[in-house]
Amino acid sequence: MVVLISKYMIVIRKARLKDIDTLISLENELYDTQVEYLKESKSQNLDDFSLKKNSNTFLKKFILKMIRSKNGLVLIAEFEKEIAGYLIIFIKKNIPIFKLEKLAEITDVYIKEEFRGTGISNKLRDEILNWCKIKKISSITLDMLPNNIHAKMIYEKWGFTEFLIEMRMRIA
Repeated sequence: MVVLISKYMIVIRKARLKDIDTLISLENELYDTQVEYLKESKSQNLDDFSLKKNSNTFLKKFILKMIRSKNGLVLIAEFEKEIAGYLIIFIKKNIPIFKLEKLAEITDVYIKEEFRGTGISNKLRDEILNWCKIKKISSITLDMLPNNIHAKMIYEKWGFTEFLIEMRMRIA
């Protein structure tokens, strides 16, 4: 898919194995952004968000699995051959007591700061909606930090509504 932004073209494509290092770098940028939101909210659960020393190894394995999986999808938004953003989604089984047997989960959406507000995330959304239809998935879920108002506005614009609220308590 090709999208025009001003006079430049944005290309939305599936991630390739050669993209892995750039994706890990962008994942780390996303993580840093999320940590800032947690610090701003003075969350008592900041320690729950601490990374292991070898987190990039696990991250690489996860992204590679999603790239190779028929039930996972990693999309890249490219601007003049530079990765401007990405989205990761996969199909998972629901709790077996519910009629909805499987759903898709967006694990990550990240657009580099200089490309925000250009409609890239909407194009990524359109691609995953098509992918979900092909896969016969009728529901998509995602998690977000409660004080990330910008992300919440985007997800609501996409059609997401609040469903469950996760609560945590530190005991140690």
